[in-house]
Amino acid sequence: MLLTKQYILLIISIILLFFSVPSQASSENRDSTKLSEDEMLTLFVSIEPQAYFVERIGGKMVDVHVLVPPGKSPATYAPTPSQMLKLTEAKLFFTIGVPFEKALMPKIKKITGGLEIVDTTKGIELMPFHISESSHGHHEESDAKEKEQSSEHQNAEDEKSEDEHHHTDALDPHIWMNPLLVKIQAATILDALLKYAPEHKAQLSQNFNKFMDDLDKLHLKIKDALAPLEGETIFVYHPVFGYFAREYGLKQLAVERGGKSPRGKELLNFITEAKNNNVHVIFVQPQFDQNTANKIATAIKGVVVPLDPLARNYIENLENMASTIKNSLRN
Repeated sequence: MLLTKQYILLIISIILLFFSVPSQASSENRDSTKLSEDEMLTLFVSIEPQAYFVERIGGKMVDVHVLVPPGKSPATYAPTPSQMLKLTEAKLFFTIGVPFEKALMPKIKKITGGLEIVDTTKGIELMPFHISESSHGHHEESDAKEKEQSSEHQNAEDEKSEDEHHHTDALDPHIWMNPLLVKIQAATILDALLKYAPEHKAQLSQNFNKFMDDLDKLHLKIKDALAPLEGETIFVYHPVFGYFAREYGLKQLAVERGGKSPRGKELLNFITEAKNNNVHVIFVQPQFDQNTANKIATAIKGVVVPLDPLARNYIENLENMASTIKNSLRN
């Protein structure tokens, strides 16, 4: 009898132990803010420069995926089904305010309940496009016509995302074009990574501080390089240089207006304005059609010079960009 009783207790203990194991595992799985040893943090960013920022801070701890591939524009891009599937496996998505993110958010929330979305524009005062695009104040059009076009823009119900992106009252999302603003973005990234890997605080902080030093050095290099050009105008196709121009004493004059290439009289106005400003160089991003820029360049006997604001190696790219602008405007 005693043996039978002990046997029954043993069986019950084994059963209880069996059912307690999955329960404990489930508890650990739910604790999504901690990484296991040697586990990489899978995360997404919108554009290539962000991947550079995250990798500089996270190092080998992060597995970064970029939604917008090289050659595509973040103004109109739509993620592929495979990218959406991969998003379900990620823990973090660092947004930066580019247009396609707005349409993407509802889809993400439907399929990825556990994905944490981190807004890296936090702490940054965004600049309206009507300020960043100095061309808005230079076109030879009356104020009445300007207001009429703006009103039509607001009342249109079927505007494309690109048009919304460049509405007069829209905010300029190109905050990565100013190294000092990248420092603010980097601080937001560091905070998010520390949440998932607090045990790596020393290494993450060291990486962060080194990145801050490099950004400060980059800022000073660009400032020194462009100081002789203060007050001059850079003629660009797409208005991506607003924050860059404001920080380094330049003016940005954009070919695009409301997200569209100029035609007819407006195109003639651009050509006239370029001639009046003694413009001989038009800076064009590879993500956009160059036909209009080439027409204007031909009319002003100038040249089209490529600049890629979406290149992954941010430090090297921005330094080269400043050098290209300096050499192009001085020649």
